[in-house]
Amino acid sequence: MNGASLPIAIYAKRAKARLRDGEFAAAAEDLRRLLVAMPAEAGLFKLLAPVESHLQRAIPAAANFRRLFILTPGDLDMIDSALGLPPEADIPARQIRRLLVARPEVARGYGLLGAGIGRRDVKNTVRAAVLAPHNARYLAVAAAQLQAMGDMSRAEKTARRALAIGPDTSDALLVLAEHERALDRSDRALLLARRALSTAPTEPKAWITAAICAHRHSRFADARSMAATAATLRPRDAGYAARAATLLPHIVTDREEMLEIRDRIEALTESDGYAPIVDPVQEVGTVPFSLAYHGINDRALLEKLCAFYRRTCPSLTVAAPHIGRQRRPGRRRVAFVSEFFRDHSVYNMTEGHLRLIARDEIEVTVVQIGTLPAAARRRLTAVADRVIAVAPVLHTVRDTLAELELDVLVFADIGMTAMSYFLAFARLAPLQVVLPGHPVTTGIDTVDIFFTSAWMEPEDRADHYSETPYAVDGLAIAYADERIRHTQVARAGVGLPEEGALYLCGQMPFKIHPDFDRTLGDILERDPEGHVALFEAPQGYRNMSAALLERLRRSNADRTHLFDRLHILPRLPLERYIGVMKQADVVLDTFHFNGGNTTMQSLALGQPVVTHPSAMMRGRVTLAPLTRMGMRAELETASSEAFVTRAVDIGRTPDLAADLRRRLAAAAPELIDNVAAPRALERLILGEVPEAAIPEASGP
Repeated sequence: MNGASLPIAIYAKRAKARLRDGEFAAAAEDLRRLLVAMPAEAGLFKLLAPVESHLQRAIPAAANFRRLFILTPGDLDMIDSALGLPPEADIPARQIRRLLVARPEVARGYGLLGAGIGRRDVKNTVRAAVLAPHNARYLAVAAAQLQAMGDMSRAEKTARRALAIGPDTSDALLVLAEHERALDRSDRALLLARRALSTAPTEPKAWITAAICAHRHSRFADARSMAATAATLRPRDAGYAARAATLLPHIVTDREEMLEIRDRIEALTESDGYAPIVDPVQEVGTVPFSLAYHGINDRALLEKLCAFYRRTCPSLTVAAPHIGRQRRPGRRRVAFVSEFFRDHSVYNMTEGHLRLIARDEIEVTVVQIGTLPAAARRRLTAVADRVIAVAPVLHTVRDTLAELELDVLVFADIGMTAMSYFLAFARLAPLQVVLPGHPVTTGIDTVDIFFTSAWMEPEDRADHYSETPYAVDGLAIAYADERIRHTQVARAGVGLPEEGALYLCGQMPFKIHPDFDRTLGDILERDPEGHVALFEAPQGYRNMSAALLERLRRSNADRTHLFDRLHILPRLPLERYIGVMKQADVVLDTFHFNGGNTTMQSLALGQPVVTHPSAMMRGRVTLAPLTRMGMRAELETASSEAFVTRAVDIGRTPDLAADLRRRLAAAAPELIDNVAAPRALERLILGEVPEAAIPEASGP
């Protein structure tokens, strides 16, 4: 034995002794030293891989197993052993399939194929559950996959089967928590999430689901703390870090809190060193939607966020195969895409485009992400050449759109959901346009055009958009008459007093900016007999209204008695809601983020809407219909003080109110089926636009 071999022999003997004595960490160190000298010795890898697994070092263990797959390709036992590692070890799918060909009864193989990193294969997860029907874990994973695919009914049933076998199966509890949250039963959702957390306190997924449920319940401090805990448990996971930074409160207390929120997002965008995100819709799942309600220019921050996701999620940067090729002959192919082509404000503001765009040179496809109710499908089929409903899986939606070989892709909205936001990172058409369904810039470099109205844009609008703003000389939407159908509603029928002027603000609570708080108090103070009415948040967000009321009272602490005349009305079916709007003496437009549907509905009914435009388009939306109706001078105000004066003048002067209603009613037809927006969009689709409106580069 020469001098060089002596240390190897010593290490080998000592490693065997340490393994025999259960000193696994020390044995692993000896085995690593031996591999430096004998890097192709399969026997060493066979010893080291299970030792690393025993020490819960999943990633090094997986690396050792991968080396074994090369050195001993026919050893199926090694593959079987590797399947004992947790999913994050990411055993190659081809090795798992090799094992399953010979041993189709190995349930865990199907489980890992269906739910490993970057995989979402319901058939395989269900197969694992079938092979191991008493394994609650496999049933829970199958339930989670079914839920991610949008099959809520089967997901719920499968999760309940898992809990019948294992009452503390955390994944099944989380599926049911998400199910309850989707049904707007936020109390029940939070209870289930907390139960999951008690059974899996070190599982970041449990913390993040609890955070989302607490957020829906308007328990913002709890939500932020839970999301931060999830991020701490997985410090290299960009998805958890992004959720913690972008899970924003619906109701902000003041400008200082807004700036703190922005600082957290900015810090995220400047951070690095994360493992890559594979599926951002599932791994991140949140978007900073509420930033738009702060009344601050979001462009720079959203551009930084886009760059962050480009870095941490390379799979977002994809292009359809037809990009750069000569287009297929025929009509220009355009697709409108959204998750909201149903009874939703986004559909209301898009339907006119679908119905009024000329079809001689344009072929229109509507792509609904997620399920499409039968009634909505019938409506869309009547106004589009083709209607497609696609499962809410990012790569599936991208593939579906890519197969259409589009000339233009029109996003009805971007930024309201994670799906619409992350979908827009792909280049799926040579020209990609966003409509003002969510009236704020996306910050995404593959969105080329922001479709807007010159009537509601400030002069410095280019500074507010990462896209090129294309401003129509007219309304940016074509509103349909059916959107203002209503039933008669008496004040007493919704708990309102019959006497005194009614100042009604029909916006969701999160649209009410802190700058509006004193204004509501000023109206009540200036009109001692008047009443202000707001609407309750939807069922699943009921505590949002309580948070708003608390802030209103705090902002008016010197005159809280006035709020005895503040009424919170219940959420109502659309036709009754519009009927209540018809009962208002004055409709109050919110500061910094105006009403969209509410404004159009109120003005089309002949109701006076008082507005105070702010610096960015989303705070100037009401100016467009007022301009179209020739009523801007009568209802636009230059300050919050002038807003109060104008509202109270109308509320306390019946003749003035009657004259405004008469003039608004006469001009109301100008708002219905206005063709300016569809014609302008036609010109964009056909390429008949000034060169300045098309960006020089169209992003990655």
